[in-house]
Amino acid sequence: MKVVKETDVEKKDEAIIQSDQIIHLTNHSPGGGRKNKYANKDLRMVTIYREDKKPMKILTNDFDRSAIEIANLYKQRWQIELFFKWIKQKLKLKTYFGQSENAIRIQIYTALISYLLMKLMQKASKGWSKLIDLQTWLQHGLFIKDSINTDYYRRRREKQMLIDKLQTTLEFA
Repeated sequence: MKVVKETDVEKKDEAIIQSDQIIHLTNHSPGGGRKNKYANKDLRMVTIYREDKKPMKILTNDFDRSAIEIANLYKQRWQIELFFKWIKQKLKLKTYFGQSENAIRIQIYTALISYLLMKLMQKASKGWSKLIDLQTWLQHGLFIKDSINTDYYRRRREKQMLIDKLQTTLEFA
């Protein structure tokens, strides 16, 4: 990597932005027979301070925005990445069934609603300490009669037996 130009960082942004540089990548063949299509082309490298960590370097071809805007865009992008990671982990969305924006929105909304309903059910029942246990029960035991339903069906069966017992029958000789 070769620094072509160092851009001054605005005073108000110095707490966040460490440096703003225009660079050229000098490695023409990164390995595996591949060619580096960005070699010897102007690229912008914005270096951001991070507490208790190494500074983060963002490489971009956006020369129009300020360094702080690029840092904020990366931060917003990272929030979106974390949101989709959470969706994949919690809502079990591994693949999308449609390819249109509307289909993906509907699938995400449906998954969010089901997740929120499970959280409400978990909180209301106080019997499920882990959400995964509730989710497993819903997936496998939703259509199995539980004790509430069993009592209902038992009372219904007893009532029907009483009606059958009291029902008079006509016998033909």
